[in-house]
Amino acid sequence: MRNSRDGFTIIEVLIAIIVLSIGVLALSSGAGSVTRMMYSGKNKTHSYALSASKIDSLRALAKAGCGTISGGNWAAVYGVSGAWTVSTFTNGRRIEVTTSYRNGRAEKRDTVNAYIYCP
Repeated sequence: MRNSRDGFTIIEVLIAIIVLSIGVLALSSGAGSVTRMMYSGKNKTHSYALSASKIDSLRALAKAGCGTISGGNWAAVYGVSGAWTVSTFTNGRRIEVTTSYRNGRAEKRDTVNAYIYCP
């Protein structure tokens, strides 16, 4: 008579659990990295959107005359604060918008430059 046992041995089950545990740990560390990148991307998007908005409003002012454009700053919006400077060049104005925001523990700064040509 043949003694036949179907199923897995305890060693095979333990090896499967170890392999599964390693896979789950790798996925969880990757999820943390993705979360940090998404948070950083959100802050950078707000920073550039606010910079573009400020440049557009200064362009609208320039239609009335480039003499009305001057530097300034704004308080934090979506956690992003900023300042802009205006300098003169041959045919118009150069605008430099600098934004700052916290990204985790670090303070980040972005700078956007634009040129407005005056008639």
